Amino acid sequence: MTAPSLIALGRAPAGPDDQVVPGLAWASFTKAGVSGAGAFGLARLDPCADDGRCAMAPDTKMRVASVSKLATAAAVMRLVEQGRLSLDADVSGPLGFPLRNPAHPDAPVTLRHLLSHTSSMRDADIYWGGVGGRLADYFTPGHEKFCDGARFAPQAPGAYFAYCNMAFGVMGTLVE
Repeated sequence: MTAPSLIALGRAPAGPDDQVVPGLAWASFTKAGVSGAGAFGLARLDPCADDGRCAMAPDTKMRVASVSKLATAAAVMRLVEQGRLSLDADVSGPLGFPLRNPAHPDAPVTLRHLLSHTSSMRDADIYWGGVGGRLADYFTPGHEKFCDGARFAPQAPGAYFAYCNMAFGVMGTLVE
């Protein structure tokens, strides 16, 4: 959408009081910098204002969530094109720790597995860490973040599809 159409959309007449419009924040740029910005809709649907809704604003902080998967995959593929990473090599070496499904300790996990959600990894109850945490802790048997092996499916890498957010954290670490 163009900036004028986003502005017009943001100025559209409000709907009924019970209408829920998800929030959208936008910005347009020229070579000189930001040329326009705006927002409309709701940032949160849970109670946080007198009317129980929170309006979106241009400076509303939000998680980028799965949008970051596109940037991570693009960065990984650039490194593959440069020959700095391989789609089919074991990622354990570049990570600096063994990334293995405990049920299949001899089966390497590759970038191809991570990108296609076939690494046999699964998201357990937690798949993020605080500042100072180590990614290796999530894959070290016996560590509390290992979640008693819940991070892995019983199937071997390459044999099982499971959408896995954590896989993109692993690839982000490889990009770093």
